[in-house]
This record gives sequence, structure tokens and C-alpha cells, in this order.
Amino acid sequence: MRQNAFNPGGTEPAEATGTAFEIQSASAAAMQTMTMVDEEKRQRKLVYNRNLLRQKRCKYLSERQALMDELAALEAKLETTLATAKPPLLSWRDVMVGLKDDRELQERVSRELLAKYHTNKEIFRFLSKWANQVITPQIEQPLPATDTWRNVTLLQNTQARRLGMDWITKQLYYNTDRCFFQHGVPASSPVESSVSVNDFQVNFSPTNDALSYVWRFQDEFNMAFDPFRDALRDTVDEFVMGGLWNSRFSCFLDECIVPGGTKYARSIRSPEEAVNYLVREFADTSMGNAGHGQRVVFAGRNILDDENQPQSQRQSHRIFWYALEKLSQSRTKLRILILKSQDFSNKGYVSLDDEAKYWGCDLKPCPEHLKLQTFRAHAHNAGKSLLAHGVFEMQRRMLQVSSPTKRTSSCSSTSSSPPSKQY
Repeated sequence: MRQNAFNPGGTEPAEATGTAFEIQSASAAAMQTMTMVDEEKRQRKLVYNRNLLRQKRCKYLSERQALMDELAALEAKLETTLATAKPPLLSWRDVMVGLKDDRELQERVSRELLAKYHTNKEIFRFLSKWANQVITPQIEQPLPATDTWRNVTLLQNTQARRLGMDWITKQLYYNTDRCFFQHGVPASSPVESSVSVNDFQVNFSPTNDALSYVWRFQDEFNMAFDPFRDALRDTVDEFVMGGLWNSRFSCFLDECIVPGGTKYARSIRSPEEAVNYLVREFADTSMGNAGHGQRVVFAGRNILDDENQPQSQRQSHRIFWYALEKLSQSRTKLRILILKSQDFSNKGYVSLDDEAKYWGCDLKPCPEHLKLQTFRAHAHNAGKSLLAHGVFEMQRRMLQVSSPTKRTSSCSSTSSSPPSKQY
């Protein structure tokens, strides 16, 4: 009977052991063979993938270079096209926006031009009225026209008012030298530069029985031009404000519309009389006729008719010029001319008795044939006193602005104490 191989008491243990070993060896060899095959496949796959990536990289680099070359060619072509091509046409939307903006601009310009047209038309109407109005005031006995007395009016319209101020002051300035010559003030020449003048004249015209007054002053001062000009400016301001006449009320008017260097002052002298002084400062650096190189002129006059102010019952023509001329760095010449007419009202010139009373002279006890002579003598003394007071106040201001070393020399000209009464 055959024994089982797993039976310890069997008779075939060696044969069974050999067979198991062979089986294990065969299995190991098969596993090794399979491992070698798998490794070979993996290596082949790696080589394939590497070659594939290399090909793709080469293709990418080739395409990139081709694109770079094409980009460069297109850029060059674009530059050439932009340099030679005409500007492109705007789209209809851009054209519409542009036309709309242009229309709005033209409408705004048209409105501004239309407003300016109406303004200038109104100014032209006022100026035409101003130029064509009667020269002399409407009185029963018209005042005779002279080369000096010109009635002027300031209109209510702002633009016309400013133009009127500009024209009036420039007309006075352009006639400065002519009026100096006409009234005997020495000209600015080397021969007559040292002539001193300080007088007051009372003139009588037998043709119209009218009086006129002329203040004349000329002298040289040992003072620099600039501080003298500042002191003179204050003197003129006080003059137009009625400082020499003890005005009851004075103020500057139209400060927002007056031309540059211009002042317009109103002073109430009495219940019947108000004076409207318009003055302007003119600087002249050429002085070709005088040869001194620098001059300043303060020219002003009384405005008889101002549409913004009530009419005075009693008036008179008043015109003045203050001319300051530079002679050297430390020497200056001053020339003054002040003109005044006899007072008048809407009925004509006031009587000689009324005129004398205005100057503080009572002609009632005086014989009729001596009234004119008596009044002229009184007015001459009063005018000289008034002029002396004005020069005194001017020199006082000069002392205030001058240096201590020049205070004595700056008042080398005639000075006088202020009068006890002013007219």
C-alpha cells in the first residue's frame, strides 16, 4: 500500500522536497523575467516621452521665433502706414459732440456780443446826449463862453460816467502847459527855471461885468522828488475835500468806478453851495520839452452838473493844476495855477455885494463907484492869505516826510502863518 507524503511514517519524503524546490525556483525565475520585461518597457517609454518633449520644445521655439519676426514686420509696417496715411475720419458720434460744443460756444459768444452791443448802444446814447447838450447852464443871462470855462456834466450811467471822468481829466492834463503859458506862469526852461511866483489876481471883465480869480505859484525846493510828490498828493486831497474853506461836510464819491489815479470829492461849503471836485494824478517820465526827466501833474476841476447829486443853488467855475518837476536828485520845482470864476446861480452872476459877502467883505457902507475897487483890494489880500495858508500846510507836510537834515532847506521858500479866517 502507497503511503501519504505528509505522513511522517511514509516512505517518500526526499522526492517531495525536491519537487517543491523546483517549483519555487521556477516561480522566482518567472518573476525575475517579468521584472526585466517591465523595466525595459519603462525605459523605452521614458525615451519616447523625452523625444516627444524635445520635439514639442523645438516646435514651440520655432513658432515663437516666427511670431517674433512677424511682430517686428507688422510694427515696421504700422509705422510706415501711420507716417504716410491720412488722419482717420471721426465717427459720427464724435462729429455730433463736436458740433454741439461749437454751437454752445457760438451761442454764448453771440449772447455776450449782443449784451455788449446793447451796453455800448446805451453808452453811445448817453455820450451823444452829453456832447450835444447846451454848453452853458440854462439861466436868464447866459454866461459868456471863454477858452477856460467849460461846463461839464457827469451822467448817471456807470460806463458813461467813467468815460466822462476819463475824458474830463485828460482834457485838463493835455492843456496844462497851455494854461500855464496863458496865465503867465513861467515855462519849464533853463532860462526861467529859477523865477519865483507867488501872487493872487482879481480880474474884471467890463464886457460881462464878471470877476475871475487867479492863484499863481512857482518855486524850487531842496527836496527829493518822491517824498515831495507824496506830500503834494496829501495837499491836493485836502484841497479837494475843502480843507482850506472849512467845509461842513466832505467825502469821496464813486471810488469803485473812477479811473486809475482819479478821485472825486464832494464838499458842502454852505446850504446853497456844494463843490464837486474831480482830480487826477498824471505821471510823466519823458518831459521832453523840459528836459528834467520826471514830472507829476495833479489836474482837477469842479463838476457843475452831476446827475447823481442835487444841483447847487450857488456855483462857480473852479479849475486847478499842480505840476511837480524834478530838477535833480535833491531839488524839485513846484508850479500851481488855480482859477475861479465869480459865483452864479440859475439867474446869472450874483451881484457884487453878494460876491463880496462871500469873501467876507461888506460893501453896504461903501459908495457905489468905489465898491469894485474896494472889493478887489479886499479879495486880493484874502486870496494872498489863503494862498499863504495853503503853502504853509504843504510845507508842513514836507517837513513830516523829509529827513531831519533837509527840514531847514525844504522850507527855504516863502512861508507864512495860517490866516485867522478862511474864505
